[in-house]
Amino acid sequence: MGSTTVIHLKNHPGCEKYCESNVAMTYMALCILITLGDNLNRVNKSAVLRGVASLQKSDGSFKSNYEHGESDLRFVYCSLAICNILNDSSNINVNNAIKFISKCLNYDGAFGQNPGTESHGGSTYCAIASLSLLNKLNLVLDENKSKILERWAVNRQTNGGFQGRPNKDPDTCYSFWLGATLSIMGSLNRINKERNRDFVLNNANLLTGGFSKNMDSIPDPMHTCLSLCGLSLIGEENLNPINPALNITVRAANYLKQIQEDYTLPSKNILNTDADC
Repeated sequence: MGSTTVIHLKNHPGCEKYCESNVAMTYMALCILITLGDNLNRVNKSAVLRGVASLQKSDGSFKSNYEHGESDLRFVYCSLAICNILNDSSNINVNNAIKFISKCLNYDGAFGQNPGTESHGGSTYCAIASLSLLNKLNLVLDENKSKILERWAVNRQTNGGFQGRPNKDPDTCYSFWLGATLSIMGSLNRINKERNRDFVLNNANLLTGGFSKNMDSIPDPMHTCLSLCGLSLIGEENLNPINPALNITVRAANYLKQIQEDYTLPSKNILNTDADC
């Protein structure tokens, strides 16, 4: 999981299972394991952490994978989330990561994927969640900058839903990306929750199940997941509460705290995996 050795598949037929690791997939794999009640004892934590460290560039950002990987706030977030889950950031340069996040802050108060790029709801979430996981939110955003960012995020609500950028159509996934951003900042009460709820539920497909990005699209797993997470943030009944910074349930986050205290705990289902996680 943490290896960064590159296997050239064209030279090794039949070796597809040794595809290069990816930091986003690693983050998601760890979240899935935690949600399912795994204690991560079978994860080679030191290899994963070394792999993450090898992806950090001199400007503080992280690549998605070792060879030809993109580098932007998405992978900064994934890398810092991995370090948070595994409770060890000693292999990376945290100060450089914070500096990179700071450089992505724009005049309108939100964050682009890279310095100088347009502000975007997804990259803004990655920046705010990363700083929250590091407990460094106030280091980058003072009171005035926080207010400007909150205004930008709140103003992305249009026709009930949220748009990722100005002059774009609303999309169900941003109910999480921007809802979670505002939740971390303690400002979720500034949105119209009822209109947001109606927008998301109107994009549920009652025939096939699942949620789509908008009424003109078909449901897919990503928008279904993020729609449910967005609904949870605004208090929808029968949904488990969400930890906005890690995008796992509060119950899974509490379980993570338990196993972080002692990763040698014997494997057992501390979570009830028959219930919704």
